[in-house]
Amino acid sequence: TGDQCGFCSLQEYTGSMQPTVEDVLEAVGAALESDGIEVVYLSTGFADRPDGGVADLEPFIRGIKHRYNVLIAVDALPPKHNRWIDRTYAMGVDAISYNLEIFDSAGFDRICPGPSKHIGRDRFFEALDYAVSVFPAGAVICHLMVGMESLESTRAGIDALTERGVTPVLPLFRPFRGVD
Repeated sequence: TGDQCGFCSLQEYTGSMQPTVEDVLEAVGAALESDGIEVVYLSTGFADRPDGGVADLEPFIRGIKHRYNVLIAVDALPPKHNRWIDRTYAMGVDAISYNLEIFDSAGFDRICPGPSKHIGRDRFFEALDYAVSVFPAGAVICHLMVGMESLESTRAGIDALTERGVTPVLPLFRPFRGVD
């Protein structure tokens, strides 16, 4: 849609098959046996709802925490209200990632039109600031895509995040087929 971020090649899933909690628990168990994983990373995708999509993950988070001794990280959009950040932590989430992707405000508006329109850059920072007060040190994360804006802007973003106590993660922009 016109809301999709400029670097994303994912399409909306419209199929009828959704994984069950038991499916996910089986996959986590197999990963633990074969690879000795320590962290399960769950993502909400884009959900324009007050909870940022995290409510859908709650049964999976609770099931994983009940059955396995692993850390759970969640990649979500900032919720509309901070109480969802409290609830996310209470679910058993060990680390939260609200990914601004682009630090430059004009670049954010241009490259991330959906998050810009539905959430806003200021809400990302408000949610990150609040999450730092809820989650342990080092457990609040924000991606800044390297190669999508000037290095000076990315550097300014790193500084702004670390000053807040947020851990910046710097994935490299790698174009996918069909993404300019």
